Amino acid sequence: MGKDEYEIGDKVLAHNNCLLYEAKIVKKEKENSKLKYLIHYLGWRDSWDEWVEPNKLLPVTPENKEKAKELHITHTKNKEKLKKAKTSKEDSGKGDKAKKVKTKSSSSSSSSSKTKSTPKTPTKSTPKTSRTPSKSPAKASASSFPKAGTKRKAESGASLENEDDVKTFSRYITQPTSSGSNKKRRTETTAKRPKMEIFVPLELKKRLVLDWKLVSTKQALVNLPRKPTAYDIVQGFMSSRSKEEQQNMREVMDGILIYFDKALGSLLLYRFERPQYADIVKSFTSKRLCEVYGAEHLLRLFVKLPDLLVRAEMIEDARDLVKAATVEFLRHMEQEAQKLFDPGAYDAPTPQYVRLVG
Repeated sequence: MGKDEYEIGDKVLAHNNCLLYEAKIVKKEKENSKLKYLIHYLGWRDSWDEWVEPNKLLPVTPENKEKAKELHITHTKNKEKLKKAKTSKEDSGKGDKAKKVKTKSSSSSSSSSKTKSTPKTPTKSTPKTSRTPSKSPAKASASSFPKAGTKRKAESGASLENEDDVKTFSRYITQPTSSGSNKKRRTETTAKRPKMEIFVPLELKKRLVLDWKLVSTKQALVNLPRKPTAYDIVQGFMSSRSKEEQQNMREVMDGILIYFDKALGSLLLYRFERPQYADIVKSFTSKRLCEVYGAEHLLRLFVKLPDLLVRAEMIEDARDLVKAATVEFLRHMEQEAQKLFDPGAYDAPTPQYVRLVG
């Protein structure tokens, strides 16, 4: 049984992927009368820190330590069993395939001899419609996004509606699939994938609510181009990391900016902002959208990100890397909130603009 409440500095055992890990309480917050704890896994880098609810934690007692040990032993044994079963199944499958090929070969030769002895009158066959083989998601994704660091010509039609646009978060984290997989199978697979939980700190949630009120209720618009831009914010975050962390996070953060450029026009705008977006697209043709918009719109992306990532075919290590980088980046935005967000950056539009929106 877990405790009702823990204090900062308390050591705990935290549930993660059906296992228990030793952790320490770093921070706690209460939201809507519910407690959440920021925990640091002992022996792991800070990038693995995460917010959890009390029911995910257990106090450190001899009984709970023994339970954690048993879970790890059982997990290791199960992995070995699955590995052996998979190897056995593959070997069996190869044998069955060889038998089928042999049977098919003898059947084919028998059929061929019969055909020669009793030739049939040729008949016209309806030609089949030729189909162009579809690209595999891994190949398609490489051409779906512009290369990081290159200038993008803004287009009003840019969106994330295209299946290929959301197949990847960055090139090296996609999991290759067979080129013959059809759309139905991809949709079924997507439905089975778990959503990645992205915890937005309370301070940033308040900024999101204020942003919504100013745009949707007060009918105000963010002055553009914004300073600092979304691009500036990501670069500032990267420059604050160690060289090792920069190497680990570079692809992910480039992917964040690429997603931002793609998603802005279709997913991240309120209705009142659409005419402004159309003007921006026409006026800043030589710039990427992340070089025009700022923190207000960048933060909105992280609300939509779990739904976008569930459609990306990522290996488990890549998901962990994306989650770790996202946690660190949101923490950076929280710490720099006073510099990044400014209610004074919003202005009332002209009466003509308001009439245009209707």
